[in-house]
Amino acid sequence: MFKKILISLTVISLAFCSLANAKHIRNTDYKIFSVEGEATQSENLVRIISPKGKMGFMDNRGNIIITPQYDYVYPFRNGVAKVTKKATFYIENGYRQVSSNSWYFINRRNQKVE
Repeated sequence: MFKKILISLTVISLAFCSLANAKHIRNTDYKIFSVEGEATQSENLVRIISPKGKMGFMDNRGNIIITPQYDYVYPFRNGVAKVTKKATFYIENGYRQVSSNSWYFINRRNQKVE
C-alpha cells in the first residue's frame, strides 16, 4: 500500500511541477484533469481540461500536445487514446459516468487511428 501511495504522489508531483513551470499552461485557463483528486500520467502525457469542459493532453514538460477539443479522453495506452466529441454524462452510484456512441482512437499527433 505504501508503494501505491508513493507512486501516486510522485505522479501528482510530476504533473503539478510541470504545470508550475509551463508557460503554455500558465497563460491559459486549462487545468490538469484528475479522478478523485489524482492526476494520472500515461506515456508521459497528462489529461487537461478547458474552462468549457473540453479535454486534451499536455506532456510532462507542460507543452500542449493535443488542444482540448474532446468531450472526454481516456489516457494513452500503447500509443493511442480513446476519445469522443459527443459524450453524455450521468451519475450512477454517486459517481460521474460517461457514455458515447462515437468513440474512436487517436495517436499523439491527434490523427484518427483505425
